[in-house]
Amino acid sequence: MKAFFLRIIAWHKKNNPGFLDRLNPGIESYDVLNFFTTNSLVIPNELIELYSLSNGSTIPFGDQYDLFHLFPGYYLMPFQEATHIYRLKKMDELWSPDWFPIFSNGGGDYYAIKCSKEEKFPIIGFLVGGIEPEIEYTNLPSMLKTIADCFDSGAFYMTDERYLEILIDKEVVISRSNNQGLPRWN
Repeated sequence: MKAFFLRIIAWHKKNNPGFLDRLNPGIESYDVLNFFTTNSLVIPNELIELYSLSNGSTIPFGDQYDLFHLFPGYYLMPFQEATHIYRLKKMDELWSPDWFPIFSNGGGDYYAIKCSKEEKFPIIGFLVGGIEPEIEYTNLPSMLKTIADCFDSGAFYMTDERYLEILIDKEVVISRSNNQGLPRWN
């Protein structure tokens, strides 16, 4: 999984170097383990590894969220922000208490990891507006591989105005290949 994350960072280093200044260093696994234990959640090792690589992007008040996106539309939330959102969202009738948010668009949409022992930690896409949440990625490594592959292939790209955009047809082909069997990509 680390290799996929580093491929994404390498793309930003080459194409969007200012992004790296906005990325926080990783945190100790103790912080993550303590929260998950206290909240009776099963902790995926991949999540510990991700937060050891980076503690997301802290967005100063008034800054554009677009400047902080790890991939089109979404930034990696700092762990403290993710725990705050978790506490708020677990009361939402469309949110399952075993979902832990990882990525946010800053407007109420999230990618969350399902933290239960019955599943292999799939990634759920949660959109505001009452749209039914669905599994979009098999797990966190497949999500990061998909993102890295999308950057490498040009499915995700930087516009002249410095926004990350998507070539949907390419994204679907890559996502389908990396997340086989998920209805989201069929």
